[in-house]
Amino acid sequence: MPPTTNNPRPDYVYGPAQGDQSGVTTGLAASREGSQGPSVLEIVNNGGLIASSNYWDTAFSQTGGMFLSFNARTARLLVPAAHVAALTTELRGARRVQLDMGPCPIGDPRFPPWAYRLIFDDRSDCPFFILVGPGQFDWVVPGREHGTEVRVDLYGPGPRRIATFPATFRRVAVLPEIYGGAL
Repeated sequence: MPPTTNNPRPDYVYGPAQGDQSGVTTGLAASREGSQGPSVLEIVNNGGLIASSNYWDTAFSQTGGMFLSFNARTARLLVPAAHVAALTTELRGARRVQLDMGPCPIGDPRFPPWAYRLIFDDRSDCPFFILVGPGQFDWVVPGREHGTEVRVDLYGPGPRRIATFPATFRRVAVLPEIYGGAL
C-alpha cells in the first residue's frame, strides 16, 4: 500500500493497488466549493473488480472527469455517464492497451507529478488515447513494473464494466503531450 504520510495534499488519500485488496475502500477528496454530491471518492474492491463506488455521484464525474484506480494488477478507468456511449463506440476496434506512466513537466504541486496515457491499439496509424493527469489516479506504479502485463477495465455507472483489455505497462521518460506536445 502506498504511503499516506508526507502527502503533498492532505485531502488526497492514496489507495491500495497491489495484491488482492478485496473489500478495501480507497478514496480521493474531490470536493469543489459549492459542489453537490460526496466529497470523498470511495471505491470498494473485489480483487481487480469494482464492487461499488460513489464516483458517479461526485461533482468530479458530473463535470466530465475520469479517474484511474488500481487494484490486483488491474487498472480501472472510471468513466462519467456522459462519456460512456461515445467511448464505447470509439474503442470498438481496440484489442489491447499500452499503459504509459511518466512525469508531467507541468502540473499542480498539490499532486504527485505523474500522469498516465492509455493508448488503445486498434492497429491504425492514429490510435485513440486517454490522458489521465495529476489528481486523477490513486497509485503511482513502481518503475520495476515496466514491461509487465496487466489488465485495463473501463467502468460506467453501476458500476458496470463496459470493456476489458489486456495491457502492457511502460514507464516513460515524460508525457509532454498532456500540455500541448505532439504524440
